[in-house]
Amino acid sequence: MPIISIQPKTREIENELDKQLSVIRAEIKEAVQLVWKLPPHDIIVNLDQCTIRNADPAGSAFVVFIDTNPNETLETSSGMLRDTIARVFTELGLTAGRNVEIWPRFLPGPWVLIFNGKVEDSVDHH
Repeated sequence: MPIISIQPKTREIENELDKQLSVIRAEIKEAVQLVWKLPPHDIIVNLDQCTIRNADPAGSAFVVFIDTNPNETLETSSGMLRDTIARVFTELGLTAGRNVEIWPRFLPGPWVLIFNGKVEDSVDHH
């Protein structure tokens, strides 16, 4: 279950992204479905609220983190997913005149999904 977090550097960029979030979310989910063959309900796309008080001017306008557990198949195609998501932001005009970073990350460790007090899904990594 990948969790995609879009982290803006300023409130202005956050607001710009928020105006197009429904399109961004749909396009990113479609990209993940296409490349990683995952169902849409397993793909979470969030726009984080800007929490940076005094952003480094050298930093990117926003960073997209794609977090999931280690998986050889997903890791092999992560470059393709990164490039596909980059095209989404470029086609929406969100990369013009600014730096944007996209980071697929494979985080080791277990996770669990609980719904109504019942474990629905989990992954263990040793």
